[in-house]
Amino acid sequence: MIRWQKTILITDDIAGARDMLSYVLQYAGYNVHTEARKEDALLWAIENKPHLIISDILSPGMNGIEFTKELRKNKSTQSIPILIVSGNLTLKNAIEIIKAGANDFLPKPYNEDELIAAVQGLNI
Repeated sequence: MIRWQKTILITDDIAGARDMLSYVLQYAGYNVHTEARKEDALLWAIENKPHLIISDILSPGMNGIEFTKELRKNKSTQSIPILIVSGNLTLKNAIEIIKAGANDFLPKPYNEDELIAAVQGLNI
């Protein structure tokens, strides 16, 4: 299956996390765009309509929950699948993530196989 046509937007304020996600997903055949700030990621998503958005929860400024809610409010991004990754995942956070409109979440740490399985599970 050729996946280069599928674009994934990654937003995480930690450069190493963005780089790792980007490397794994590019190696798996996806086109990847990264943004450090949720505000910039939101604008990019509205303009470019990626096939999937991966976001962390904790960030300076807009957090991942607020980011997800904003994506769901916008007509051009409301149907894009969202995967939340977090090293700070609790039952309360998980419920909040789903209520905000995310399609799935992946607790950190995770390995490459778990990440690819989560992405493929969203049928992008």
